[in-house]
Amino acid sequence: MAALGVVAALVAGTAEARSFLMLRAPADAWMIIDPASIEAVPGSTVRRMWIVTVQRNLLNETPPQPGYVRALNEYDCEAQTTRWKSFTAFSRSGSPLITRENADPAWMAVTPASGLLGEWRVACGQSAGDSAISADSVAKVVIALMRAWDPLLPPASATAAAKAAPPTAALKPPGSPKPLPRKPGPAAPNR
Repeated sequence: MAALGVVAALVAGTAEARSFLMLRAPADAWMIIDPASIEAVPGSTVRRMWIVTVQRNLLNETPPQPGYVRALNEYDCEAQTTRWKSFTAFSRSGSPLITRENADPAWMAVTPASGLLGEWRVACGQSAGDSAISADSVAKVVIALMRAWDPLLPPASATAAAKAAPPTAALKPPGSPKPLPRKPGPAAPNR
């Protein structure tokens, strides 16, 4: 949840902000859903939805390499099933790593154990996600989530950076304050 607070702080204050839904995915991952991307497939109970899943360690390597996956999925709201249509995995820098189209038209059951129930509920209008965030693009949310996982600077580095900064006029050594000059006031009446 700390990552979500950092994300909110980093993406707040945008001029043309839209709302995005956030779902907690498996450990160290968040799903971002643009509600405007949910579309009904004509003549059916199927909904299509784009999901961006931001992962702390996309490749399961040490040290962790953040990245994200953009996927188009379909959800059958009556049969409570789902299938993925396509996905692209991206590195932290946004370079595509792999793209796949699903050649298997089979549907998978959506159950609490499947880990797909939350996104199915959002697609079928039964939930508004775990959280909502406002930003002018999904890219800003992705970047902010990945930054939230960056290691903090050790205190010594922060102190060294502050010492290396040039002094400013506002930082003067303490001294005895000088009296303010007196402004001439109204003249005393002659008596």
